[in-house]
Amino acid sequence: MPPAALPPDFLQKAFQAVETAKAARTLFTPGPVWIMKAPAGEVVVKAAILYQGVAVGALEFSPVDGVLLPKGYKLRVYSVTVPVEQVKRELPGIIAKLQVLTGAEYREPEACWVVPLAVEGKIVAHLKVYYDGVHVIPDYPVDQEMRAYGR
Repeated sequence: MPPAALPPDFLQKAFQAVETAKAARTLFTPGPVWIMKAPAGEVVVKAAILYQGVAVGALEFSPVDGVLLPKGYKLRVYSVTVPVEQVKRELPGIIAKLQVLTGAEYREPEACWVVPLAVEGKIVAHLKVYYDGVHVIPDYPVDQEMRAYGR
């Protein structure tokens, strides 16, 4: 039995998703900053990336000195020494530096394109765009965290 064919123009939707991310990027605003404990007890400092008032991603910062961390890097720190106010002050400049990278990954279970966002060569977040390549998808878990813990 031959494999099912791709829907017409499906692969071109990756280009559309990147263009949508670039357009959305101009409307990003800094969101609240919050501190929470990860499952092993380590402290995580996060800040929301907002698009039209809804969280579409989160940035993570070092709880020691407030440095923006690349996606996937986890510090094993169990107390916070960086003031939240410091991260809040630096956040608008970081949001302004966010770059949309030219490429998208497709995630089947979520039926969306994932476009990486970078600052100074580090991928720091991902933006999800619906499979049609047009609609930005809120990051619901981040939005819930932001609303529960953000300040």
